[in-house]
Amino acid sequence: MAFQPVLVEGRAICLHPLVCKGFNADFDGDQMAVHVPLSLEAQAEARLLMFSHMNLLSPAIGDPISVPTQDMLIGLYVLTSGNRRGICVNRYNPWNRINYQNKRSDNTKYTKELFFSNSYDAIGAYRQKRINLDSPL
Repeated sequence: MAFQPVLVEGRAICLHPLVCKGFNADFDGDQMAVHVPLSLEAQAEARLLMFSHMNLLSPAIGDPISVPTQDMLIGLYVLTSGNRRGICVNRYNPWNRINYQNKRSDNTKYTKELFFSNSYDAIGAYRQKRINLDSPL
């Protein structure tokens, strides 16, 4: 796979979590070899054929290489569950406050903006059942 380099401090290579499976990489200090294409032909081949968005399936066995795992799956679950809110519910969406017949919607308790000065206040509100785990803060 080919990547466009992004310079960071120190002696590190930063990988997007979706491409870690393709390299059998994790975040415990693995070492990787870096090959830099020098000729114009090699650079064009890397850009056209080897970028990670072009290599979605493993050439050896045909399994997907870019697979969401762990935190990404939990985030997708939270975005798509809970009172049929889906990913469209936010404070800028006018359909959260009113439905198609201009009546009050039951999602207004989720569109109310909640502010807490610290994490202890948020945990206290959760224990008092004023917010849920998926309530936007």
